[in-house]
Amino acid sequence: MLLKHPGVVVRLFSNALSAQGRLEAIRSSFCNQCYLPSAGELVDLWQEHRCLDISSEAAVALTAGELSNGNLNLQPWMMAVDNNDLQKAVALGIANIPYLMGRAQALGINARPLEGAVAYALMTTLLRLSVDKVWKTIKRSWSWVKRQRRKPAGGLG
Repeated sequence: MLLKHPGVVVRLFSNALSAQGRLEAIRSSFCNQCYLPSAGELVDLWQEHRCLDISSEAAVALTAGELSNGNLNLQPWMMAVDNNDLQKAVALGIANIPYLMGRAQALGINARPLEGAVAYALMTTLLRLSVDKVWKTIKRSWSWVKRQRRKPAGGLG
């Protein structure tokens, strides 16, 4: 039962989870329920961000959390991922923003941080990669997501 509700695990047993475990719970809660991490969770994870394996989905979740209740200038999550995961974050964001927006609306959640996270991922990509690579990422976003859907792991795509 607890595996189906990672948010409950985080609330009840957060001290028992490693930083990577807390990050995975946040990623899963965001992908499944549009849950945004709290300011405290963001600060705690940022202190250990160099030791974390931050996936593209986690980066979107953390960035949306920052836009909701944190400070992207102090904790720029998209800058903490490698270029490959940054491109995946853009592709996932573009392909999944209609789903995320609809889900947020159905759950009564403010959708602005979701929009902003995708925009911030794109902006960060433009700062770090050539315009040609960014354009290719945008053009290939749907095909990349289709490939990811064939994989058994759950998530945004």
